[in-house]
Amino acid sequence: MAERIECGVMSDKRERKPIRWWPAVVIVVLCGAVVAWAQLGDRTGQSRFLFSAQTVVVGLMLLVLWFAALVAWRPGLFQPFATFVGLDLRLDLLRTGEVPGVFHIDAWTVLGLVIALSVWLIANAGTTRRREA
Repeated sequence: MAERIECGVMSDKRERKPIRWWPAVVIVVLCGAVVAWAQLGDRTGQSRFLFSAQTVVVGLMLLVLWFAALVAWRPGLFQPFATFVGLDLRLDLLRTGEVPGVFHIDAWTVLGLVIALSVWLIANAGTTRRREA
């Protein structure tokens, strides 16, 4: 827990949990297995390439999501890389708390949106185009 120091600054004495690398390893291994299956399977030419490319793109997106979650929970982890690259990102200043609201949404606004959507759907329900056989 946090303890109070003489000068009034809070110090955080919690132990940090180790980084969980297993999600990244699982993503890489599964994507590698799927790409190997696609390359060694009965697919030919362009379909094999497209399937492998889609698998790699999905795997990279999952790795980016994992890394974003990692940086969100431990902002100081990204700092050495940002300093090396020359970025002046201060992710350690991100704090949890209340975000100031820019838009004020009350019950009447929500009700108005529901009514407007309902009217639009009812008005356009009869105007659907039918396909000819």
